[in-house]
Amino acid sequence: MKKLIIVLVAVFCVLFSGVYFVGEMAKTEIQKEINQSNNSLLTMELLSYQKSFFSAKAEMKISIELEGQAPLQVFVHSDISHYPYKALLVNHINLVDPVLEKKMAIFFKAKDWLVSQEEINLLGNMSGKIALAKGEFISETERFNTAPLNLAYEYNVNEKKGSFDINWAGLEGNIYDETFVVKDLSLQASFAQVNNSDLVDYQYHLEVEQLEFVKALHRLSTKGIVLEGESKISTDQLTVNSETNWKVEEFENGPEIFLNNHIDLSLSELNLIALTKLKSSFEDTTLMRQAFGHLVSLGAIIDLKTLYSETPWGEVSSQLKMNIQAGVASDEVLSNPLVLIDYTNGELNLSLPKKLSEQADVGGLLQVGILTGVLKDQNEALVLESSLDRGELTVNGNVLPL
Repeated sequence: MKKLIIVLVAVFCVLFSGVYFVGEMAKTEIQKEINQSNNSLLTMELLSYQKSFFSAKAEMKISIELEGQAPLQVFVHSDISHYPYKALLVNHINLVDPVLEKKMAIFFKAKDWLVSQEEINLLGNMSGKIALAKGEFISETERFNTAPLNLAYEYNVNEKKGSFDINWAGLEGNIYDETFVVKDLSLQASFAQVNNSDLVDYQYHLEVEQLEFVKALHRLSTKGIVLEGESKISTDQLTVNSETNWKVEEFENGPEIFLNNHIDLSLSELNLIALTKLKSSFEDTTLMRQAFGHLVSLGAIIDLKTLYSETPWGEVSSQLKMNIQAGVASDEVLSNPLVLIDYTNGELNLSLPKKLSEQADVGGLLQVGILTGVLKDQNEALVLESSLDRGELTVNGNVLPL
């Protein structure tokens, strides 16, 4: 009996110590998340944290900067339960602006229109779910409704990697004579922080059943969208490799329908620093051109494995592989892109339907290609087979002077 009592006391000590440490851990992780999230666009502030042994209550305010508008402010009220090995958070989210919050409650027909639940355990694993309620707005000239949206996520604090999964049945609505539809969107993505850096490897898979926009008699519709890709940073953290594989079952633009559209593209050995600078300069055209020239001058491998579409005029297909060697000066690339010829090896194959030459917008250019031998007529298709090797360009079996 004495041993049993000792064992029970030991078990209770372990359980209660676990509850205590979980409570401390939950507060620490919340504060850490706030400290790491502060930036120019999003600010998080912990207003209060009332902790008891088995539970806690936290209040947080989040401010999101919007260009040309006052910041969007959100209150997050968290009910936290402490268990021996984990903490469970149930978050209730409301807008600070009472007028806007009332409009949201009317649209979603619920006070708790946005709710999230999160779990943190002693192993450093975080997981959670976020649910956005369905909403509806109807007036004399407008109609808009959205299906529920669910997001689930996981994150390992110690290994700094995670994943998330979004599922949304979509939305539909109309404004006067304009109608828009989104059907069945799902997104799965995972990411992992590269050791001793702020860099991230990632991969994604996005599917959308249909996107549609109709105005008057014109219809723009896309069906069967599957977009997937990944980006991986080299072990020495100097270059980036990326893979992109995009498929669209059907694209309809008015009377024109394009079927089985497919792009499979690989970019390898892109300089990481130059690519990062390019991404940060998109708002300035001059800086963007300079950054792009610098990126190209450092070399890369471009492999367009597939470009395919069944167009209203026939099949379009292309493959391209280019190996750009490093060495050319970036200012030379900008002033004279043809200088890259001496630094590039590769192949380009292109097949276009001959009926495309009858179209007014591109017909003239294609006719020039036929007359110069750049395009050859082959089985009702206009074909280009070319290669570039050490400055020598071969097109359809003929060497062209450069």
